[in-house]
Amino acid sequence: MKSLALVTYAKKAQVQIILDNHKNAIEAYAFIEHNKEKGEIHNHIFIKFNTDRKGTDILKWFENATDYKDERANTRFETVKSNIGILEYLTHKNQPDKVQYDESEVIFSDENAREKLLEEIERDNGYNALDDLLKGIPIRNIARKYGRDF
Repeated sequence: MKSLALVTYAKKAQVQIILDNHKNAIEAYAFIEHNKEKGEIHNHIFIKFNTDRKGTDILKWFENATDYKDERANTRFETVKSNIGILEYLTHKNQPDKVQYDESEVIFSDENAREKLLEEIERDNGYNALDDLLKGIPIRNIARKYGRDF
């Protein structure tokens, strides 16, 4: 997979170090510390990789990380099929019943990362492919037009 969303209870500074240590494998990342909610402090992370990666391999990056209780940090991942809504995922804007975070609190891998992620959103052809399918265009033609990810 080329994109992955993670939730980790690792300390924010450790998350930054882990991501920096693996920057050669990463095209762009964004993460935010969720520290305003009831419960334990945790980080939501979105990573876009240079090449396909296995989620289980990425979990190994976090195997020595510790949480704010200095215990082994729990980390889990989800595959990401589309970047649409990734900033909403990080800030909870798509979940109004949760604490809302400002986009300014999101840490990006570099100053162009936000634009890279948003460009990807604009290029996401999932909706265009669905429109074509609803118009009756044959699946074979849609697959040729939008590629194997369709």
